[in-house]
Amino acid sequence: MFAMGGDAPMAMSFVWIMLGVLFLFLLLRLYTRVVLLAALGVDDYLYISAFIFAALSAALLQVSAEYGWGQTFEALIMAGRAADISTAVLWLITASTVSTVTMALAKLSLGHLLLRLMAVTMVWRRVIVWVIMALMVVMSFAYTVFVDVAFAILPWTFIPQLQMPRGEKYLVAGTMSLGILAGASGIKRTLELSGFWGDEILQGSVQTVVWSTVEADLTMLCIAIPVVLPLFRAVISNGKLRYRSRRSGYLKQSGDKASGGSGGGSSSKERFVLRTIGGGTMSKANSEVSA
Repeated sequence: MFAMGGDAPMAMSFVWIMLGVLFLFLLLRLYTRVVLLAALGVDDYLYISAFIFAALSAALLQVSAEYGWGQTFEALIMAGRAADISTAVLWLITASTVSTVTMALAKLSLGHLLLRLMAVTMVWRRVIVWVIMALMVVMSFAYTVFVDVAFAILPWTFIPQLQMPRGEKYLVAGTMSLGILAGASGIKRTLELSGFWGDEILQGSVQTVVWSTVEADLTMLCIAIPVVLPLFRAVISNGKLRYRSRRSGYLKQSGDKASGGSGGGSSSKERFVLRTIGGGTMSKANSEVSA
């Protein structure tokens, strides 16, 4: 392997910086879910899996860059590295395949995050999420743009009903709507796909890879920011990592024991179960309470 050249140094710098940002939010998310909320769920495991595949994709892309990704065939041939071209293409295709899995896992994590926010009585919304996720498994690429937009709009249909301070409702829904930007990145990535089929795949694919990274990373960021909200509140309001459920409205969750007891009356009420950014089980009568 040789030193990187062409567009590779700039592209790889961006990829590794974004991966570092995601790693930071992964740590914050795990601390929030494990220590503050005790509510680790399926969406967390999917998020962790997405990060692992993102890191693997970055590593494979780094190998491809060392062999010549980001440079023209002519430049490699002139440098006496014609034999590296096929190797660089192989690692590039492998990295792109892994990146596709990353995007799918990130969007599945977002889907499960929405399911955890929704009450079990929100049947049609839950059906929409499951249908979107099922179709995404079957279809990819251009369809992921639709997933980004749909998952960005859907939170606004039910988050205003949750028992949270009004400002936090807008913050959570707004950050989850960053999927709109991910969708825009997906459109740009789709428009750049021709680089994969041109005569200069190693250099022509740089824009496609960069925009694919942006799409996946923005999706993961819009999932992580709402989840670490309790941690941010604890740091800002208390000056130290301490969780106060009375002030914030969040409850450390260890199960359903604290949600309603064994009384039969509460079972007949509509419940909104927040198993994600914090909060316990509440009845419909209290659903409009806000700060």
